Amino acid sequence: MGDTFAIEISDMQDAREVLHVADPVRALTTNASDLRLHAEHEIRQMMRHMRLHLLLAANDARELGHLLVSGVPSFAAYMRAALRLSDQEAPLETPSVIERTATLIDANPSPMIQCHRARSDDAPSIPISDPLVEEYSEFVRRLMSFIDRLSP
Repeated sequence: MGDTFAIEISDMQDAREVLHVADPVRALTTNASDLRLHAEHEIRQMMRHMRLHLLLAANDARELGHLLVSGVPSFAAYMRAALRLSDQEAPLETPSVIERTATLIDANPSPMIQCHRARSDDAPSIPISDPLVEEYSEFVRRLMSFIDRLSP
């Protein structure tokens, strides 16, 4: 399972709290190579999904806003993977993950922070011409490029 679910296992190992009996996550293992490969595969798949839906939602600002906001949790998981692969702590709180990753990949954290904050509201209306769309995409490109440059 460590090679197929490397991101999820890493997240569970960092976020678990054993309340009773044995720790079932302790025995699960992952390695950096599997984590990198899994993160690379997942982020590429998510980018294809986002590009397709950006085209479909280009004329619907509400749908586009929903697309950007709903993508943040997945990208946060990939950001935590990038931090772990760089031997850095991967915080559990998404804003901290975004800030640390932005520093690591030399990106502007604002679009991700803004979309993360908007998740508790109704999906914001974001027209395709809004600079937030390009800034969000640039953050994701930098994250993907960073992961690609890591040694397998």
